[in-house]
Amino acid sequence: MQPRTKSVKKIYFDVGLTVLIVVLFAAFFSFQVQKDSRERVLTTLSEISSQSVEVMQKEISRNKTLLVNLAVLLGQEETLDPPTLLQKLIPVDKENNFKRMGIVLPDHTSYSTDHKDVVLDDEGYARFASAMEGQTSVTNTVRDLVDGESVTVYSTPLTFADGSRCVLFGTYSTQYYKNLLSVSSFKGAGYSYIIRQNGDCISGSTNLLSQQFSNFYSATAAYSRQNEEKVQRLQEAVQNGEQGVMLFDREDGTQRYLYYQPLEVGDWYLLSVVPSEVIDKSINGTLVPTYLLLLGSVLLFCYLIWRIVAMYRGYRDRVEQLVMVDEVTGQGSFAKFRLDAAALFGGKDRTPYALVCLNVKKFQYINDLYGYDEGNAVLRTVAECIGENIAGGEYAARMQADLFVLLLHCRDVQLLQNRVTELLHKVQARADKRDGDLIYQVRLRAGVYPVQDRTLTLEGMIDRAKLAMDHSRQNASQPCGLYDGALRRQLVRQQELANHFDGALESGQLQLYFQPKYDLHAGSFHGAEALVRWHSPQNGWISPGAFIPVLEQNGGIIDLDRRVFAAVCRQMRRWLDAGLQPGPISVNASQLHLYRLDFVDRYLAVIDRYHLPHDLIQIELTETALFENRDILAQSLGRFRRHGVQILMDDFGSGFSSVGSVCTMPIDAVKIDKSMVDHLVDDEKTRLILKNSLALFRSLGLAVVVEGVEQKDQYDLLHTMQADYIQGYYCARPMPMGQYQACLQKAQGLPVTGQDEIAVV
Repeated sequence: MQPRTKSVKKIYFDVGLTVLIVVLFAAFFSFQVQKDSRERVLTTLSEISSQSVEVMQKEISRNKTLLVNLAVLLGQEETLDPPTLLQKLIPVDKENNFKRMGIVLPDHTSYSTDHKDVVLDDEGYARFASAMEGQTSVTNTVRDLVDGESVTVYSTPLTFADGSRCVLFGTYSTQYYKNLLSVSSFKGAGYSYIIRQNGDCISGSTNLLSQQFSNFYSATAAYSRQNEEKVQRLQEAVQNGEQGVMLFDREDGTQRYLYYQPLEVGDWYLLSVVPSEVIDKSINGTLVPTYLLLLGSVLLFCYLIWRIVAMYRGYRDRVEQLVMVDEVTGQGSFAKFRLDAAALFGGKDRTPYALVCLNVKKFQYINDLYGYDEGNAVLRTVAECIGENIAGGEYAARMQADLFVLLLHCRDVQLLQNRVTELLHKVQARADKRDGDLIYQVRLRAGVYPVQDRTLTLEGMIDRAKLAMDHSRQNASQPCGLYDGALRRQLVRQQELANHFDGALESGQLQLYFQPKYDLHAGSFHGAEALVRWHSPQNGWISPGAFIPVLEQNGGIIDLDRRVFAAVCRQMRRWLDAGLQPGPISVNASQLHLYRLDFVDRYLAVIDRYHLPHDLIQIELTETALFENRDILAQSLGRFRRHGVQILMDDFGSGFSSVGSVCTMPIDAVKIDKSMVDHLVDDEKTRLILKNSLALFRSLGLAVVVEGVEQKDQYDLLHTMQADYIQGYYCARPMPMGQYQACLQKAQGLPVTGQDEIAVV
């Protein structure tokens, strides 16, 4: 019997040991799952709060932007006329769900779209003090001066052409914020409040579990003594602009989790609340399989443990798949890239790195012309090619849209720049598509920032790399820009140009130049393009390529274009009065003019002021400006054409040009860009494309001007192709007004006079 007894005892011992191990493991596993689940749920709460903050901030920012843009539009009126303004505000009010919109005058009189016009007392007028001082503002919750309802007031200054001013305002009922906050979370159990730093309630969601109160701090502190300490800590955190989570008691003995996060509006804070039993239920739901494991046999326990672990890992993998993998490219996400960068720069490894930004030029045209599926396929190809060309310890991800970021080893900056340039060529070679109807080229540019300060934020590094990338646009031969001392000096130089431009304009440093156009059919010059040149007494001649982009960025190009246009019209009037026939002169116009309501009227008024035949003036707009502003082209450019002013598409062929798309453009002539002419002699495909394009344009009744003709071989080919006009150094360089005037006089058999004269802008 002893052997049997020993055997039974051993079985009992093994079973007991197995059960003990399983129980201990299950208890440990339960604890771990509970901990991870709690952290995961609280993370979900913080993410929901962040999403709500983003929604609120975007909505408030949208409303403020709406008022500011509306003020800019209304400010183009000559003077303050309340009835007229209210008529324009009524449709905006209805479309944007304001409770009311209106204006407030400096004399405290207010007019509103619902005709609730009142004279404000000092307290009511104080709501608009910031706007009267020139600032766009949003008030905290205040009482509506008409019906006493709780509202917030958006206001912005509004100034008219004659200097009169007022305040443009719009009010939203706090119910508006309730609707924004009433997004279901945690199956309807979660709810939110907006409070001020002092605890006063701005608004709350319409959830049945939420309570109404005037001050969150006092209401919550009254529930329990423990709450008093927690509320005090919450107040300190809010005063410091922090965000976080806390657990507080309710009067019914239950508890609530609270996540607090600042809104970038005044001193507002968003509070996201969820009952603790909801989180506990969520946590306990994952523990049920563990409890069942304790009730079964050892084998069943082991099986359930295996199943739970497998399910847990699968869930974790799915979460990682969503967060750490880019849904478009299938490669590592930007979130993963951010974590890798933090670990890299926060560790002890001091290997030199550079942050590289890379994007696809004119990517939106691929989406527009071929659809988003094709665009996503291009992004996947780019990501795959990048992944194949980075080494261990290097990282890459798509940040957004067509923008990619990379962290690459950088022991030699020049070698890295060459490496990135080679990578661009590899990507382009693989991504180019020539498959049936899908024919397009993919071109990329990049910017490199050699990381010198590892304490700089990732966003700061990316901004510097993007700056270098944007700067690479100015150098077609080097698509990879480098952030270095030269770039910093160049930026300083651009700022200096911007600072000195107004003075140069007023002191006559900018001169009018003309580049003649040669008529291939008539064999003579016919008209010209007006250009501008800057001669500084200190710095000599300044290239248009240096100062025109600066003016495009700061809006100064508007004033320059207007002055050039007026100078051209003035000079043409002088030529006509002297008996000269100058032919049509084309003048460049920035795409910024297309957003100006007075663009057409102002230009036509200048032409008529000098009594010029309208067919002597042509307006040049770049290919990019025409393609990117189709919605506003028909009306403005159509008016020019109806008045006899021709519209020319400049730089055709420099971007994602579509010959078919030109058919729908409101233009009279096309100017072929120099980039196509450069390869005309030695590239058969370029010759074929240009020849067929010219034939199509002729069939559409469009005149064609070919720019950048510098060689006789180019001239001969274009003559054979029956181009209408050519322009370039082969025929004539840009020249001052006096020299161009001499050319006109010689061509028309008149005495040459004023050859050394210049025309200032």
